[in-house]
Amino acid sequence: MSFWSERTKSERNMITVAGIAVIVAIPLMLSPTSGSSKKLLPAAEARQQYRNIVSEKQNLEKQTDEITPKIKVLASDAMPDVIMPGMVKAIQLCAKNAGIHVREIKPLRVKQIGTVTRIPLNVRFVSEFKQTTKFLYDIEDPAGKLVVEKYSVSASDAKSGLVDVEVQLTMFTTAKAAATTKDDNTIVQ
Repeated sequence: MSFWSERTKSERNMITVAGIAVIVAIPLMLSPTSGSSKKLLPAAEARQQYRNIVSEKQNLEKQTDEITPKIKVLASDAMPDVIMPGMVKAIQLCAKNAGIHVREIKPLRVKQIGTVTRIPLNVRFVSEFKQTTKFLYDIEDPAGKLVVEKYSVSASDAKSGLVDVEVQLTMFTTAKAAATTKDDNTIVQ
């Protein structure tokens, strides 16, 4: 008796399917796939690409070396949780000097941007336009590290000459934020 005739019909079917699978699988495994059909670059072209990449890396390192001292001057090195109360005090002092009553100081979400952490605050108040400009100039004092990122001025009341102002102030630090501030934390004064 032969091997094939000793098998049941279901065994013969399974052996046939396994044989077909092997016949199909072996050529697929031995043939190169379309993703790996990349050819190697000629040596001269590869050297040129390498030189370009090394040159670009050196330029980026040079730019980083130039920017790092500027970042140290413009950014604080304290943690965001420590900086926030100082920012609020500086805002209150500038507002007092300008004769403004700050209606709201709202901490916004702290965000890590590369090697610095951005600490924004939203400030709202109503005042005369002259007082508003003094406040903004005081905040943007070059000796300080507060920055006016954006602001919105709208007429509060045409008869009184007051303007409604919303200012987003930011300070940067080189320290990483331990936790982000929730958007609903608001300091009302």
